[in-house]
Amino acid sequence: ASSVTNSETKHPPTSKRRASASTEVGAEGNGRQTMEGKKEEDEKGVEKEAELRLPDGTTVKLPVLVDAAGQTFVDVRHLQTATGICTFDPGFSSTASCQSKITYIDGQKGVLLYRGYPIEQLAKQCSFAEVAYLLQYGELPTVERSMEFQEKLTYETMVHEHLIRFYQGFKPDAHPMAILVSCCWNGHCNAGSYIDNGLELT
Repeated sequence: ASSVTNSETKHPPTSKRRASASTEVGAEGNGRQTMEGKKEEDEKGVEKEAELRLPDGTTVKLPVLVDAAGQTFVDVRHLQTATGICTFDPGFSSTASCQSKITYIDGQKGVLLYRGYPIEQLAKQCSFAEVAYLLQYGELPTVERSMEFQEKLTYETMVHEHLIRFYQGFKPDAHPMAILVSCCWNGHCNAGSYIDNGLELT
């Protein structure tokens, strides 16, 4: 499976000492593209379309989209509504599952981008908090913002005593995935402070 991206491939700075938003990589206006709803046009500015011939002989025109990575897609999201016909693509091997500003995935090429940055570069050059900030806000933080965000994360990682007792109630041979899902839902019941501190995901 893959995804449609609206971000160019970027490169995080080698130094984490970013002084201000104007100097950080990923600041607004630094090669950022928008792909949402964009249809591919030919050299004359005419929107391109693909034609699909159905078994009854009728022809359906489908929009052709292109993302910031240069990949071309045929938009079939309204095909079933308009014709009653579905596409068949086991494993989504030739289907983009979503249009995302956050991630770009190309499984065949081994590509994973977060907000346009290669994941392997982020793993080497950025901290967990910096990557989390990037995913939520769309840009790498300055030093000041990184410290403030890290403080909020540290505060929110405190575990309530109720969750500890809840975890201790599982049998030793309980399935790990069942434990994980249950603890996540239990923690969600005490997560009201995320919204109060402006840490909700958008």
